[in-house]
Amino acid sequence: MSGGVDSSVAARLLIDEGHDVTGITLQLWQYADEDTKIAEQDVSHVQEIADFLKIPLIVADVRDRFRKSVVSFFIEGYEAGITPNPCFYCNRVLKWAVMLEEAERLGFDYVASGHYAQITRDDTGGIRLFRGKDLKKDQSYVLASLSKAQLQKIMLPLGKYSKPQIREIARGCGLPSASAEESQDICFLPDNGYGDLLKRYSSSVSNPGPIVDVSGKVLGEHQGLAFYTIGQRKGLGVYAPLPMYVIEKQISANILVVGSKESLGNGKMNVSSLNWISGESPEIPGDYEVEIRYHAKPHQGTLGCLSEDKIQVTFKEPLRDITPGQAAVFYQGQEVLGSGMIELN
Repeated sequence: MSGGVDSSVAARLLIDEGHDVTGITLQLWQYADEDTKIAEQDVSHVQEIADFLKIPLIVADVRDRFRKSVVSFFIEGYEAGITPNPCFYCNRVLKWAVMLEEAERLGFDYVASGHYAQITRDDTGGIRLFRGKDLKKDQSYVLASLSKAQLQKIMLPLGKYSKPQIREIARGCGLPSASAEESQDICFLPDNGYGDLLKRYSSSVSNPGPIVDVSGKVLGEHQGLAFYTIGQRKGLGVYAPLPMYVIEKQISANILVVGSKESLGNGKMNVSSLNWISGESPEIPGDYEVEIRYHAKPHQGTLGCLSEDKIQVTFKEPLRDITPGQAAVFYQGQEVLGSGMIELN
């Protein structure tokens, strides 16, 4: 339970169905003003929802575990020259892992959340993950990192609803969270972005180097490759007659390559750290829909096998925003087949 409308209504629906429901909220590490300080996370609003619903609330303090795993993953990714997706990583290794551990310890059968996605099960133990009914709100992308074993213990009560319907249910039963705003994407970043966090917790990211165009001409100096991402246009600090975009980060040489909009794009990408929802890969080679970032337009791609845990995806047309470190999620129609991490070429 986050205290937002989605998790609040998910709990309400489960109670109405006759389930024995207990809430759980996670205290995660927050960016603090001093290295030695662990910021407190206010959970009073979550407790207010639990009290309203008349259910117990567990507050799991996982701040140390979160910092050592998720925040470290985020920083190490930028140090390696990629643009990591900490939320995608956190879902599998921390948030759902902790909640499922607590459920098993307390003897509960399932963990439920307010995600807009759908899970189906069959009598043989098969599990399938689908987009939510509300495609504008669909969150199947962020659940695509979960394993088959994890998904078997998960319930998603909101998958068949639209966001307006959930707001209506919340208002109808008087939930205090009925008008709550949407939560931010990355929970641990300071208000002024990831730059301050990287500068404070990494000694290697602020490493200036040359900015060059695609012909190799030096146009200026970057402040550290970690502070730029593929496709970025603003904040480059170089003069050119036409808008310039980040085309490539040459990590070993510490060079930032920029070019015109026409220079952007790649027709292929390699994807590793594969996770197939069913436990087995789909037919490869094969044509599937691929999303290369959250809520991005899906693109048709042909999957080819490179090794046991790596595939190459070939697109019909070059895509501008292929970003190493981000998650690629594979769909067949409305079904999520699996996911992986986009690699540096």
